[in-house]
Amino acid sequence: DDAVRDAAEIRAAAAKAAGAAAHDGAARDKAWRHERMRLSNAAAAMAARAETAEAALRRADDELRAYQHRLEHAEMRAANAEASENRVQKAVDRAARYDALLD
Repeated sequence: DDAVRDAAEIRAAAAKAAGAAAHDGAARDKAWRHERMRLSNAAAAMAARAETAEAALRRADDELRAYQHRLEHAEMRAANAEASENRVQKAVDRAARYDALLD
């Protein structure tokens, strides 16, 4: 009787330990799935922010190129205006010399 009772107690303790281990395993699996999902969501958010930053960088680069283009055109117009001003001044000087010769 004692041996049977001891065997039953041992079987009950083993079953209880197996149930606890299974519960712990399920809890670990659930925690791992949760952590994996959290990390996956964090990675997706970081990728979205990186894409947004890359798009902003591309826009800034495009704006810089457009500004440089406008600046080059403004510099060319300024150079043309200066050249025109020099031609006009030379013509005024030439006309003054001709007037002086006619006097």
